[in-house]
Amino acid sequence: MNLTIQQTQIVLLISEGMSSNEIAKHINLRPHTVANHRKMALKRSGFRNWCHFMAELGMSGKLMRWKELHAISNGNTNGHL
Repeated sequence: MNLTIQQTQIVLLISEGMSSNEIAKHINLRPHTVANHRKMALKRSGFRNWCHFMAELGMSGKLMRWKELHAISNGNTNGHL
């Protein structure tokens, strides 16, 4: 699956339990822009709904690897976004 950096960031924030409005405030985007990124991430994933998409990310270990990579790229070593 080939997500953009921003789509990956949004997926990670969703996995932390953030709503689209919270994500928009957190990364300084409009809620409509976050919704578009969410829609495109789901489309690129090939899954029909977020439940299946997130379950696959979790079971495959990709979600954890993305979190680790994101933490490293932000200089954050405690694993939190």
